[in-house]
Amino acid sequence: MSKTLKNFLITFILGFVIVSNLRGQTYVEGDYVNDFGADIWFNKVTWISSFATWWGPCQSEAPIVESIYQTYLDNPSVVIVTAGMDWGSPYSCSGWATEFGQSLPILDDDTGANIYSLFGVGYVPHNVVIGGDGLVIHSQSGFNEGMI
Repeated sequence: MSKTLKNFLITFILGFVIVSNLRGQTYVEGDYVNDFGADIWFNKVTWISSFATWWGPCQSEAPIVESIYQTYLDNPSVVIVTAGMDWGSPYSCSGWATEFGQSLPILDDDTGANIYSLFGVGYVPHNVVIGGDGLVIHSQSGFNEGMI
């Protein structure tokens, strides 16, 4: 997948999240997030991993998420992004990327996008996988290496 298309999809995901939050929606496993009546997921499997910079389990999960991102980097059917919160406690976004070797897209969840609150039920880290048809096919809180 081209970098331009990936950037477009990431921007689109942010737009979707903002509109859904304005509607007060939260999605859980088994819900369809395709409430716009269009194929908003472009037949792409989308994985969103939410994390807090200060939480040890999130720090433990970060290298694993990066490894999976590298595995699927050139797969045009998969989009993987992370959504970080609590920047500056102790890491800035660039500090997080450097410390944990992150090259995947990191969305700033402190800017009001509230990606975690859209899908998060429980605590961080929180991983959500959305099928290409918009169905939430996996949603899990906590670090469980075997489930990633």
